[in-house]
Amino acid sequence: MSPVDALIDISRRSGGQAKVLCHRYSNDRIVEILIRHPASLFMTDAWVERTGAQNPSAYGAFPRVLQLARERRLLPLEDVVRKMTGATAERFGLADRGHLKEGLPADITVFDGENIRDNSTTTETDAAPTGVDYVFVNGKKIIGSGRKEKPLNAGVPLA
Repeated sequence: MSPVDALIDISRRSGGQAKVLCHRYSNDRIVEILIRHPASLFMTDAWVERTGAQNPSAYGAFPRVLQLARERRLLPLEDVVRKMTGATAERFGLADRGHLKEGLPADITVFDGENIRDNSTTTETDAAPTGVDYVFVNGKKIIGSGRKEKPLNAGVPLA
């Protein structure tokens, strides 16, 4: 059967519970064009699952963009970070996010710009990236020295 028919069949048989991970919907040329485009912003629609195969983007989307921009000299680091933070918050009207200012929630990722790397693959879908030292969400450390302090979704129920 066709790929679309197979997807529909799997969805019907699983009562809509099966998840499908497609690896062939983008290519590096398109990604490079998007990274460079002045109107592009960076995001991911991936989330971490409790069990099973993960969408590699849940672990590596932002490190991959930083890595590609650095290795292929697509954009300066500052421009890439702005597209991931302040520019995205501004486009979506999130006045209290995306900037480091007194009184705002402190969502901060401390990373090594020269060594950040996406390590996920089609078979190792939950590989932690290289070069991320600390992550703070609302000022609370959730990753320190490259290791999780508590689950990323602590207190947030997974769908």
